[in-house]
Amino acid sequence: MHELSHIILEHQPSIDEDLKSLGLLLRNYDEIHENEANWLGGCLQIPFDGLVTALLKGKSNEEIALQYGASIDMVKFRANKSGARQKLYFIKNKKR
Repeated sequence: MHELSHIILEHQPSIDEDLKSLGLLLRNYDEIHENEANWLGGCLQIPFDGLVTALLKGKSNEEIALQYGASIDMVKFRANKSGARQKLYFIKNKKR
């Protein structure tokens, strides 16, 4: 999803010309583009509503990772940075 995000966002990579002359084509993106691709890639892989639903069901990070074919680190990243944990807290406290 990360690499697909670069394409969707129309990021233009820089290509290492020294490696290109050796027959290797390595693409590099600047830090801003990498951060954008990390964010969008995570959103594409683990949708917000699906994440909140999984958390409401009490699924563990490992179970969510398996469900979405993601790493545990990506689940933690999405849960913490997307606002899903805050929404979960709001939903649980609203029911009281």
